[in-house]
Amino acid sequence: MGLRFHPNYAFEFGFLNYGNIKFVKTLTKKNANNEFIRSSVRDAKISTRGFYLSHVLFYNITKRLNAQFKAGVIFGSNNYTDEELITTAPSDTETETRIESNFATSTKAFAKAHLAMAMVYRGSKEWSYQLQLNQIQFDHDTERESFDQWLTSLSARYHF
Repeated sequence: MGLRFHPNYAFEFGFLNYGNIKFVKTLTKKNANNEFIRSSVRDAKISTRGFYLSHVLFYNITKRLNAQFKAGVIFGSNNYTDEELITTAPSDTETETRIESNFATSTKAFAKAHLAMAMVYRGSKEWSYQLQLNQIQFDHDTERESFDQWLTSLSARYHF
């Protein structure tokens, strides 16, 4: 929902669900002789969602087309799910390869900056169509990892 106070400025608030980002991460450790010691294969999923408040600046390109630049704050949570398969080579005290499985999940609440850019086409007095690019950063402190998420959305809007 948004409130436009001026032809070039509005205030917007709402709920964003960035969906899921899935990836596989493989780490392999070898010794100085290039012999296998250990590997870890992670099947991970990150999801981000939350409520946001944004300032919106409008720049009219034509009568029907405008660019929007959004900056604000999002209050939400990052959910991280990780299923790991660890394979360890036999050592001096073991004769067989060892395989272990771990499952971890964590949720972290946050309040952070939210940036977006959009192109809006006004098809009629009541309808407009928007293509938007959002950016948000996910930090996974336990693993010392950081991910930038860039997502696009296409929407149709009805104006009262």
